[in-house]
Amino acid sequence: LTTAFYLRKKGHTVTVFDASPRVGGMLRYGIPQFRLPREILDREIADILDLGIELITGRTLGKDLSLDQLTNNGYDAVFLAVGAQGSQSIPLDGCRVPGVIQGTEFLRRVAQGEDVKLKDNVVVIGGGNVAVDAAMTARRCGANDVKMVCLESAEEMPARPWELEKASAEGIEIMPSRGPDRIISADGSIAAIDLKECTCVFDEQGQFCPQFSETR
Repeated sequence: LTTAFYLRKKGHTVTVFDASPRVGGMLRYGIPQFRLPREILDREIADILDLGIELITGRTLGKDLSLDQLTNNGYDAVFLAVGAQGSQSIPLDGCRVPGVIQGTEFLRRVAQGEDVKLKDNVVVIGGGNVAVDAAMTARRCGANDVKMVCLESAEEMPARPWELEKASAEGIEIMPSRGPDRIISADGSIAAIDLKECTCVFDEQGQFCPQFSETR
């Protein structure tokens, strides 16, 4: 949308293709509505499209259209802005048990209006702003006991301090310097999660290389 805005301002004819049913990317499907009201987002997007930009939704590159098709249909240039909307998986025993949901997938499902059923107790693994959004969204989806578990110490957590304060104010327990060891299942569902104390997140070269003690 930003690229389309500036190209249109320069006088180009612009068409935006979007795989989702509604345009907005992570602003719509990754940031919860309580943080970014949809009426504000819709108004901002409308201001861009009203410049004379054509919008075609529900078309996925590689599935519904190809680069060759676009160039053969008369487009002089194609700008790829597909983003990075996938979650990073953790190689963890039990991570494929039903009830384990990737953070961005969870936020997307809620943003699309899906009635996501959660159990009373929810653990969010991560210490960044997406983890905070997932934890606060879980509370709004009916979870009573929500914990955030992160490798970093309280001082090292990547989430903004005021975001963590909001989460704490909503009753979310933040557990720093902890990392998941395994997810324990029983009868095909999650029964518990084993945590270990994280003593160090980065090595001497500043590379991500978490170290754990045997303290649980």
